[in-house]
Amino acid sequence: MLIEYESSKSIEALKEALEEKSKAKNFGVLTVHDISKTLETKGFPISYKCLILEICSPKFAKIVLEKNPEVSTALPCRIAIYEKKTKG
Repeated sequence: MLIEYESSKSIEALKEALEEKSKAKNFGVLTVHDISKTLETKGFPISYKCLILEICSPKFAKIVLEKNPEVSTALPCRIAIYEKKTKG
C-alpha cells in the first residue's frame, strides 16, 4: 500500500520528526537507509535525496505474526522520504 504526503520540511527535519513521532507511539526506528548515498557510492547517482526508515512496534509485530507468519515479508514497516520535483 502506498500513501503519499507532502511536506515543506527538509529531508533531515522530516526524518527527525518521524523518528520522534515513532518513538512517541512506541515504534522503534531500526535503521535508516540513505538510498541516494548508497547508489552514489555504487556509481549510480540519482538527482534527489531518498531515505528509507525501517520502523517496527514489537507489540504489534507479535500480534500480526502470531496470526499470520507470512506477514513477516512486510516487516519491518518502511517509510520513504524523498524529494519530488513538481512538473510545470
